Amino acid sequence: MAAILMGLLASGGAVWAQERPITPEVLLGRIEGRTMAFVDRRTGAVVGYERFLSRSQSQWRDENGKCVRGDVYVEGPTLCFRYEDEPSVAHCWLPFKEGPDVGYRSTLTGEVQLMRDAEPADAECEIVPLS
Repeated sequence: MAAILMGLLASGGAVWAQERPITPEVLLGRIEGRTMAFVDRRTGAVVGYERFLSRSQSQWRDENGKCVRGDVYVEGPTLCFRYEDEPSVAHCWLPFKEGPDVGYRSTLTGEVQLMRDAEPADAECEIVPLS
């Protein structure tokens, strides 16, 4: 009996470390009004910063300093972005929790980025986008 209990506990720990989907609405509730850094899970490199101005508007600044405004919307289980420089492309991400981390998995490329708190200054742009 003790061996079965230990097996169940061990498997529960393994499940805890796996990606667990969270809804886009829950994620938006956590990040609205905040600035987040997005980190490539494989390399640990920051790929950009996003300031969530509201539940429907954001400002993205990539690692090179390029800034664009985005429309944010929920589509089924995904959180999607349409940026002013590529309005015909929907960048949709499946949000998840993995242990203490929150991340996204791209529906276009499969790329995974983890979210970290960032300072608003990290997402500032020299030239404010027009739209």
